[in-house]
Amino acid sequence: MTMENKRRAIFTVLSEILHDNSLWEVMWYWQEHYSDKPQFELNHFLADCASVPEISENRSWLYRQLIGVLMDKNSDLKPDPWPQMNQHKNQSGSGDGAELQDDWSEVFTTLMNRFMHGLRSDNQYSLGKFLLHHCKQCDLPQHSQISMTHWLASRDLMDLRGVKKSQLKSLLNASYIATCELIGPVEADKILSNAIRDAHFELAEQPLDVRTLL
Repeated sequence: MTMENKRRAIFTVLSEILHDNSLWEVMWYWQEHYSDKPQFELNHFLADCASVPEISENRSWLYRQLIGVLMDKNSDLKPDPWPQMNQHKNQSGSGDGAELQDDWSEVFTTLMNRFMHGLRSDNQYSLGKFLLHHCKQCDLPQHSQISMTHWLASRDLMDLRGVKKSQLKSLLNASYIATCELIGPVEADKILSNAIRDAHFELAEQPLDVRTLL
């Protein structure tokens, strides 16, 4: 199946339950992370998108529908959504403030990797669940919520394009408070200080200063 037809198949199924921004964010996530992968990876794709309620609540149905459409050469597919996807990407990337132009993806991912490294695996799991919940409260874009789910599973780079610095500061502060509850303030202070120090050293060539997220 051609790339265009695969995209049409994914769009045909997802557009049954997703609309507007959520649809385009999930379509772009598929395009950038799964468009070149085999069909059996679709279950991983849906797992990555678990932060989208419509997907988490209909995961089994979606998987069956996607497999069925991709395997049926005679499926009635909707037109290629590529033009709408690009239109959405151009609009969402056209922030009107200087803060929106800064991409904190590498900086925040590096910091949170260092932060997580200081925790035991069970506490990493607890903090991860908390982060997924809090990123919705911080009103992070859908694509960032999805990429955070993926980061928790594999420590891949978060996609934080369009996320404000103030939102990331709130997320880091909430992570610190949650860690205080898990292991106490003394250990939490130590872990945060070490994470900031190590991330600052690792990102020495980065123009964005990780220390300003405190």
